[in-house]
Amino acid sequence: MTRSVLVACWCNITAMVAFNELIDESSKSIFVLQQQLINGTYLVATTFATPDCSGSLAPVGAYSLVVGQCYGGSGRSYKYTYSSGAATVAVYTDDGCGQFAGTIFNGISLGGCTQMPLTDQINRYVSFTVSELPLNPTPGFYFYEKHITASNCSDTTNAARALIMPTQEACARSETFDRFINNISPQDGVGLEFNYASVCGEGVATLYSASCPVGGAVPDNIAYATVVPAYQLQFAPITTVTLNTITIPGFTSAWPSYLTYSMPGYTITYQVNGAGTTIPITTNCPATGCVLTFPMAAANINLYAIPNHYAPPGLFVQSATQPIKLKNVPKVTAIDFTRILNDSITFKYTIDDSSYGSDTTYIVKVNGVENTSNSSCLVGPSCTISGLAATFGSNQIMFSVMAVTKTFTSTEFSSNTTLYKPVTNIEITTLTARTKSFSLLYKVIGGDQRFPILQYVDVNGELSASCSGILTTPCLTTGLQPNSTNSILFIAQSNGDQYKQSTSIQTLPIISGQTLTVVNFTTKAVTVEYSYNGGVPGETTVTFTVDSVSATCTPVQGLTSQCTISSMTSGSEHVIVATFSNDGTQVTAQTTVTTYPSVANTTAIINQHASYFNVTYGSSGGIPGATTYKALVNGAPVDLATGYFIYTYENERYPSEETFTIVVRATNDGIVSQNVFTFTTYVPPSGFITRQLFGVNSVNLTWTELVGGQADSTYYQAILAFEGGPNILKCNTTGFYCFVDNLVSDVEYQYAFYAYNSFFNPLYNSGDSHTYPEPNSNCTDDCNGQGKCVIGNCECDQGWDGPSCNIKLSSNTTQDIVLTPTTTNQPILSISFNNQVKYSIGLLKLVEKDTATNTDVNSLDLTTLTWTSSGNSFTFSGEGLSIFFGATQVNENNEEAYFAGQRYNNTVGSILYNITISGWMFASPSNQFEIHTSISNPTICNKTLTPSTLNTPNNLTSSLLIGDATQSEALLQGKLVHSSMVDTLPNIITYRSESGGSVNTTTIVAITPTFNQSITIQPSFHLINRNLTQECTDDNLVSSAPISNPSFNSSYIIATSYRNSDCSGQIISSYAGIIDQCYKGGGLKSYKYTYDRMNGWASIISYRGDNCQIEVDVTVHAPARQGYGLRTCSMNE
Repeated sequence: MTRSVLVACWCNITAMVAFNELIDESSKSIFVLQQQLINGTYLVATTFATPDCSGSLAPVGAYSLVVGQCYGGSGRSYKYTYSSGAATVAVYTDDGCGQFAGTIFNGISLGGCTQMPLTDQINRYVSFTVSELPLNPTPGFYFYEKHITASNCSDTTNAARALIMPTQEACARSETFDRFINNISPQDGVGLEFNYASVCGEGVATLYSASCPVGGAVPDNIAYATVVPAYQLQFAPITTVTLNTITIPGFTSAWPSYLTYSMPGYTITYQVNGAGTTIPITTNCPATGCVLTFPMAAANINLYAIPNHYAPPGLFVQSATQPIKLKNVPKVTAIDFTRILNDSITFKYTIDDSSYGSDTTYIVKVNGVENTSNSSCLVGPSCTISGLAATFGSNQIMFSVMAVTKTFTSTEFSSNTTLYKPVTNIEITTLTARTKSFSLLYKVIGGDQRFPILQYVDVNGELSASCSGILTTPCLTTGLQPNSTNSILFIAQSNGDQYKQSTSIQTLPIISGQTLTVVNFTTKAVTVEYSYNGGVPGETTVTFTVDSVSATCTPVQGLTSQCTISSMTSGSEHVIVATFSNDGTQVTAQTTVTTYPSVANTTAIINQHASYFNVTYGSSGGIPGATTYKALVNGAPVDLATGYFIYTYENERYPSEETFTIVVRATNDGIVSQNVFTFTTYVPPSGFITRQLFGVNSVNLTWTELVGGQADSTYYQAILAFEGGPNILKCNTTGFYCFVDNLVSDVEYQYAFYAYNSFFNPLYNSGDSHTYPEPNSNCTDDCNGQGKCVIGNCECDQGWDGPSCNIKLSSNTTQDIVLTPTTTNQPILSISFNNQVKYSIGLLKLVEKDTATNTDVNSLDLTTLTWTSSGNSFTFSGEGLSIFFGATQVNENNEEAYFAGQRYNNTVGSILYNITISGWMFASPSNQFEIHTSISNPTICNKTLTPSTLNTPNNLTSSLLIGDATQSEALLQGKLVHSSMVDTLPNIITYRSESGGSVNTTTIVAITPTFNQSITIQPSFHLINRNLTQECTDDNLVSSAPISNPSFNSSYIIATSYRNSDCSGQIISSYAGIIDQCYKGGGLKSYKYTYDRMNGWASIISYRGDNCQIEVDVTVHAPARQGYGLRTCSMNE
């Protein structure tokens, strides 16, 4: 195996010898990852003999190099670099790192532990780190530096350093990558000798042998090689110490200068009194010394100096220790009082160190409070303090002085002295007012006790003999007015000096304003609250009588103005009098109270249920809210809720005709009221027999009365349903029948009966049955033998059409029918036939009508609503109302339709209209509902078809025919089935026709019953092609007449033709027109409705031409009567 190892040594920066190894695949590397993120300038490589780089044994070597600096010599060089937490060692084959030869280490993480073989038997392990400080020369280690300059060692900043343990690293790596140092030994104690050989420990060939002397250099720029002696670091002798500063003159050690010349400085810390936390004070004290400033004075300090070197793990940097004491702060040692008066004192003070001169000032305190009244006291040493008597009011005063030098304050020095004072005050120890007198106790303050003091008291200008002189107990002054102000003058005389002091006292008002109120009362006791004003506090007594008899009122605990009077009569009125006595005055207060009656009349209300009964209990009398209850059911106690309790039957099964005994006991204020209640359970209801009788359009549902159950609590429900749809409640009653009409004939309905009694499960019966077929189902003229009658409507044979199959069809029948919605927001659907015949159908309004008075209760104009269209349908939804209007075209002849329980056929081309309304709020269920639709009379090219005839031959269907069956080329037939879906049930309806808003429209009204949810009707219309031969030109293509709502604000002429000459009986036809409006007729004709308001005559005038200009004749001229619009009856048809 071939290995090439590069070993080197340097100075000043933590670095390691560069290595260049060729290791076969069987070799292993060991890494210990530990990243130290500092912005250093030195890359340090530390070698260990153990594979964990743990430092359990001291490092065997350490090397520091400037990051990125090139080190070379003798045709070889190398460089250490550091980036993103990883170290790299690169080698070069020239002196200046120009010819790259590879890397010894590449991207080794900081803190990692990497294997570094020396020989086959010797391994070392290296770990990289970064430092801002140079490598510390460790005593006992081989030490040398490697410089970057070949001629000398002047560039110490960029020099590399090496430490090698003599006992561990006898074989060390060299800087050159092809040679080893196999021996390093001292030379005269001041230098090292380096021997280079090809393999460490093998052979004796010496490639280079030299001694590296102190202060000199050898080839490969090695200098200062030595075995590091003991450090013996000490502070130079310290001579300059102040209150808070110490001047460090420098440091001494046993090291030669070549080990200290590059020292970057020292970090100095300290401890106070040799204990506690070590506090840093500077991180860079130069070797020449520095000045340290401390935040305190007069302290004993332990100084510690540590060289600013880096020591690898397992090694250490030696430090120096120096104890020293800061100077004491000058302090005051004596106070000498030179002058004492009754209001001021002058004194001098002495300090123990006056060397600071004016740098020392003074703080003076009087009785512990700093006094700055005299500025001369600040500089001393004499001070006069005045105003002492007025300020402190005491003849014993303590003076304290502190010296302040350079912001440091000494301890206080204090001394006491006494003022000589005159009488300064009359101290009143007792002055207590009553309503008509007061008591007084006082003493004189101050004065010279060597002279007697005479004392006098005047009250309201008169001498009070009882209160003059020296008192040991309070004196009493009487005869004063209540609630009055009284002046008091004190006079003290001593040695010709007189002191006066005055005060006043207000006598108390006599007792008054007394009140007595009832706070609470029970059946036998009353709690009262009393109050009063005035009087001597704490001396008022209160006594009570009840109905003029003395009574004891026991105080309420915790309250001073409330008490309770017991042993009173319940439910009775009592008069309570309170008598208040104070300082010889007596007043009374009175109140009346009625005690609660005793608890009585215990009640119980029993309600039975299927699996339990509940009892609501109560009582009268007693204290409100204070009654407690107990209850027994059949002798067993039960749990009570507030005001009720629930008793569950055995196994939760209802017991028929079982008797229960209930005892309810009420207790209130010590009184008990009890009652016993007995009840027997009901017999479960039975005997519900039902019967249903269906007719043609109705059903009569009857039933028998229930037997048993709770009396007067039975009601019955009758329900209908259709084809499994929802149940529709038709009757909810206490009677025994339900009659339902408006049913569709020959339809199967489901029915159900329910009988409810109290809490019992309802009894019911159900089934289904048919209404009878409609007896009046004949078609007009029996369909003339050219069709069959189905559900009252003719289904014509091929080639025939019309309500009675009396219209023969031509052979040119076409089915080109187009169904389009309107382009406006009105609900109108337009239909065109072969682009020749056109008509439209739309919604007009909804009306709720009172059938008893034949008056409109409510109506809704559908033409003013905002509709949503989709395909051939319109919808409206708002304020709870929903309307659907849609159309479907029949594409096959006799296509079967199923609606409201009936099946019928429709002619090909028929349009089925679905109108569904839900959410209408009816004023009464007995009212009728009307759905008004408008049909525009069909137009053939530009000719409008007339007349419009509604025929109702039976109870099943009505037919509308617009056009002349003998003349019109095309006609419009409407099949109006008398069926609807009301609340999902088939119901019968009827139709009637009215004249529309113009002569070209017909209004069809569907009359329906009321509904709870919705109603749906489904009329159908189809065009009859009798013999359509006209070919419309583009000018003659006329759009369907628009559907308009009748204008109730316009005036109309309505001309009605009757069968009878007296305008009675069957109506043949009816025409209407707006007054003075010109209408176009067939061909070049026109006509106009007029009305002479002066004489009440109406006319229909015909004109030649289409603009009502050339009058031809008066078709109708007759008197008119006011009505809905104007109605005219004329004998001329």
